[in-house]
Amino acid sequence: MKKTVLFLLASIAIFPSLVFAETKPLAKPNVAVGIFPNHIDNVDLRSGTFNLDFTVWFRWDDPKIHPDKTFKLRNCKSDSQRVSWAGVIPHTHTKLAVIDVNASCRSNFDFSNFPFDAQKLTLQIEENEDEVDVVLYQADTENMSKTATPDVPAWKVSHINWSDVKYKYDTNYGNTEVKEDKSYTSTGFEYNVGIKHASRYSGFKLLLTPIILLILLNAGKLLKVTHGSRISLGTSALFASVATHYVITGQVPDSDSFSLAEQVVVLTILASGWYTLMTFFTLNKHESVDENQANTHSHLFSHKHLDYLNYGVLAAISLWVLWIILRAAFYV
Repeated sequence: MKKTVLFLLASIAIFPSLVFAETKPLAKPNVAVGIFPNHIDNVDLRSGTFNLDFTVWFRWDDPKIHPDKTFKLRNCKSDSQRVSWAGVIPHTHTKLAVIDVNASCRSNFDFSNFPFDAQKLTLQIEENEDEVDVVLYQADTENMSKTATPDVPAWKVSHINWSDVKYKYDTNYGNTEVKEDKSYTSTGFEYNVGIKHASRYSGFKLLLTPIILLILLNAGKLLKVTHGSRISLGTSALFASVATHYVITGQVPDSDSFSLAEQVVVLTILASGWYTLMTFFTLNKHESVDENQANTHSHLFSHKHLDYLNYGVLAAISLWVLWIILRAAFYV
């Protein structure tokens, strides 16, 4: 009885250290993992989510492991899961499990070139029970396709790639017996689908209002300084550009940086404000000059100089916006 108690106490003391001690990966992978994407929809840029319907398969020889039952989706939540085939491949001792999954996933989207952006949709699969000394994934490259074209509404697939990864967690999960290496390492597999907008010209639709506003502001040079439309053009452009700003910010998440679309709209707001302010100054200078001095050099300097400055800055902002848009649409 005493020996049994001592054995149990020793097991309790030793077992956690065995579980959490630094593990050495297997000499070679013992589980082949493959994925085929069937359908992708509901790509929501603002929330950073998308729905993915895919088929995943596991192939292995070791009868002591069950990777088809111990895997988890690291960045997705499985909405439905069905084993379409499981068993031993005929004339071999190799086991194969094929599973159909529909999942809601999250990904880190890059908005720097929105609305001419290209995105990467990532699926992460991880072994959920054993560390890399028991289960080690390897991509089933020979049986996966890099030319698969899953349907993605409003987008098109630009590329597909995958990689074997290891996930290391720097924690002992509360096990105070672990003093040295407080980490846990599991095997994983990442599958990436690159997408881009179905047409590069779709981005121009979102930026059509700022582009038209800048054209109209530059065309305002054709109006006389005293024409009432000069003032109303500037104020109308200012309100329209602010409204466009609200529309665009509603499509991207809050962040510390500006997307391309936000840069364009902010520059349009600044151009509209500058145009309105300078038009007021120019008109005020024009009205303050005595009519007898209408053709003097001092008068030209007083209000025409301001008018030239107004449209010089406006033209510079417009060219800047044009460069930003064309560079993103055709060169990035």
